[in-house]
Amino acid sequence: MKEQNLSIDILEKNEVPDELALPLLNGIKSLCKSGKIKIIVLDDDPTGTQTIHDLSVITLWNEDLVEEMMKDNSPGFFILTNTRSMTEKKAIAVNEEIARNIKIVAEKLGYVPLLISRSDSTLRGHFPAELLALEKGLGKNFDGFVFMPYFKEGGRFTIDDTHYLQQDQELIPIASTPFAKDPVFGYTSSDLRKYIREKTNNQVESSSVISIDIFSLNEGTPAVEKILDLLKAGQYAIVNGTCLYHATVLALAVIHQYQKNKPLLVRCAPSLVQAFFGISHSKQLASLETIFSEQPAYRGGLMIVGSFVPQTTAQINHLLKHIDIIPVELKVDKLFEGDPLIYLEQLSDQIKFHLQQKSSVVLFTSRDIFSSDGIDQNTETAAKISNALVTVVKQLSFAPKFLVAKGGITSSDIATKALGVIKAKVLGQLLPGVVVWELDKNAKFPGTPYIIVPGNVGGEDCLTRIYNILNSYAEA
Repeated sequence: MKEQNLSIDILEKNEVPDELALPLLNGIKSLCKSGKIKIIVLDDDPTGTQTIHDLSVITLWNEDLVEEMMKDNSPGFFILTNTRSMTEKKAIAVNEEIARNIKIVAEKLGYVPLLISRSDSTLRGHFPAELLALEKGLGKNFDGFVFMPYFKEGGRFTIDDTHYLQQDQELIPIASTPFAKDPVFGYTSSDLRKYIREKTNNQVESSSVISIDIFSLNEGTPAVEKILDLLKAGQYAIVNGTCLYHATVLALAVIHQYQKNKPLLVRCAPSLVQAFFGISHSKQLASLETIFSEQPAYRGGLMIVGSFVPQTTAQINHLLKHIDIIPVELKVDKLFEGDPLIYLEQLSDQIKFHLQQKSSVVLFTSRDIFSSDGIDQNTETAAKISNALVTVVKQLSFAPKFLVAKGGITSSDIATKALGVIKAKVLGQLLPGVVVWELDKNAKFPGTPYIIVPGNVGGEDCLTRIYNILNSYAEA
């Protein structure tokens, strides 16, 4: 049966006012401060920080750095794994290594790590491989897996076990969107129970997946805890959700399970992460004025766009139509012929020239999608394209006025490979779902605002709005 679109009017019938979540969020903050639970988010690309603020992100996970972060007074931290850009085999190895290091440090310091595997609200990522790898690395089984891809800022809602993407006045079943056609992470069902069956190659039957429905979430944490009590090792629970209250009820219930020595492994999108840290709302930034006061006024800003989804292409077109910005296109086919380094050096020289002329630049990949026969080949092709963007940015000898990266893999690779970021602080949001990092002193361009824009976030004017905001700060 074909999955049906829904009117967004159904959201009002299934939402609870955010004000009712506030007491629960305050309770979560108190629990995090008083207990020995440390929340550690393994983020498969940098966009998982888009709903939080005043927390740290690290891009390495050696024992010393993990220990430093675990000793910090904050309730937890993010580890940027960037595994969505890797082959499944590499992603498994990375998750196992991180889990082993967390186990060693947690046992040494006497903390209980509450692990969150943060991934895409449009269901792309190495699932369930990453969850199983974390179990193996920790050397123990969790008492069940909890899956909640709800993400309000991105218009992702789960109702009656079906996951939807909001487009204008309709909710579209996620399997009917371009995201489901991803050459690496594609899928065919919007019903999360069937999605799990599909992704486990029929090893997990849909009927064995527990559903936490909206009625139970509206009832509150005790009702959800009763359902979670039924979970057993290896079993999945999918969670519906349309509002912050639903995410907060679930987060508190999971924390209570940990307090009862029943650890659950969570797979989710950014909105649930927000609830786990007791954050009630995004932090709209005013501090950018201070950052921009330290930037050279005579340089232009740089926007880098690598995401291939149609949503991003529409945003590039809107930007070029409405903003006087220099377009620099990285033609993907040139990466597969001759010596691409010469071509990339020419692009970098072109960008440097315009930035020094106080003109802002948008560097974007050609919109042709290169698709190969195998999943690993597609992953390697995407990595080759991302590495080309890294090479161009790495050759810059001075900081642009601001730096924007669009796309999860793109923003991660630019941060780690081009800018050398090991640690950053999440300042807050420029727009809903658009996050600003403050790079630490060891990064290539310390003090430069680094703005991360997920590939699947924003209307067609998203990049245009971001440019206008940043330009207004820069010229103030």
